[in-house]
Amino acid sequence: MLSLICQCIVTFGNVLVSTYRVFFFFFQAEDGIRDAQESRGLGDVYKRQGINAEYGGVRSEMSFVTVSIEGSHAVLSLNKDPVNSMDTTLWAQIYAAFTQLEQDPRVRGVVFTSGLKKDVFTAGLDLKELHAPSTTHPRLMNFWRTLSKTLIAIYSSGMVTIAAIPGACPAGGCCLALCCDYRIITAKGGMGLNEAQLGIPVPRHWIRLMASIVGARKADYILQTGVIVPSPEAEQMGMVDKLVATRTELVPAAEAEMKKWLRLPDVGRQATKRELRAELADAWTQGTDDEAAGVWDCLRREDTAALLGKVMASLGGTKKPQAKL
Repeated sequence: MLSLICQCIVTFGNVLVSTYRVFFFFFQAEDGIRDAQESRGLGDVYKRQGINAEYGGVRSEMSFVTVSIEGSHAVLSLNKDPVNSMDTTLWAQIYAAFTQLEQDPRVRGVVFTSGLKKDVFTAGLDLKELHAPSTTHPRLMNFWRTLSKTLIAIYSSGMVTIAAIPGACPAGGCCLALCCDYRIITAKGGMGLNEAQLGIPVPRHWIRLMASIVGARKADYILQTGVIVPSPEAEQMGMVDKLVATRTELVPAAEAEMKKWLRLPDVGRQATKRELRAELADAWTQGTDDEAAGVWDCLRREDTAALLGKVMASLGGTKKPQAKL
C-alpha cells in the first residue's frame, strides 16, 4: 500500500501543488532542522534557567514548552512561533516535560494547549523533517522515534490527559490530541489527519488510533480523503468531546472537565485505561521502527522529494535544498 501511494504522488503532483496554499498551516516548514543533541532535556533546561527540577513552585519554562502546575493538574502550553510546527526539538521538549510531570506525585492530570496568539493548536509536522534532501535517514529515524515515543507516552499515561484546542488542529497536532482522554475545541476550528492531501500516507498506528475513536467507516473516509473536519462535525462523530464558543472559554472548560475526572479514584480508572489501550500501545511501541522505515521509503523517492520541495518553496522562507542522501 505504501509503495502504491508513493507511485501516485507524481500523477497528482500538479493538483496538489495548486492546493497547498490552502493547506499551508497543516504542515508548516518553519525553521531549520536541529540535531538530536540540540534538543535539551527538561533537567538541563532547569539548570540553564536556574529553575528547580521539582518546579520549585507552580511554573517552569522550556524554549517552546511552558508548564504551569494548578493544584493536582498541570497545563502544558506549546509556544513555538509562528504556528507550533512540530520538529524534533518540539517533540523532544514535549516528551521531557510530560515525563517529568508523570514523576511528580502532585500531578494527576495534564491539559495540553497552545500559548500562541494565532488560533492554531499546532500546524502539524515540520516539512523540513520530512523532505529527504533536507534531512538524512538517521535523522528521520530519530525524528520518528522521538515523536512516536511522545505520542505513546501520552496515549498510555496513567494521568488524565485533555487537549484544549484553539482552532486548527491538523496532522501531528491532531494525533497528539487523539492520544488524550478528552478533547475540547473552539467552534471555529477543525481537526484531521490530512496527509493524503499532501501525497503522504497516514502512518499505520495513527490510522488505528483514529479508527478506535471515530469508528472504521468514518476513519476510512476522512483518512483517504484527507479532509479536515470542522469542529461541529468533529463533535458529532466523536473526534472531539466538547465545543466552546470562544478561545477565552477553552482552558477554563478543560480545567472544569479535569476536576470531574480527578474526583474519581485513580486506581480503577488507570486499570481500565490500560486494558483499553494496551494492545495499540504495545503494537505502536514495537512497530515504531518499521513505521519509520516505511515513511522513509516513501519520502526518499525523487518524485516525493521534488513535490515536497515545491511545497516548501511555495510557502517561502526556504533556500534551495542541499542533497544529503
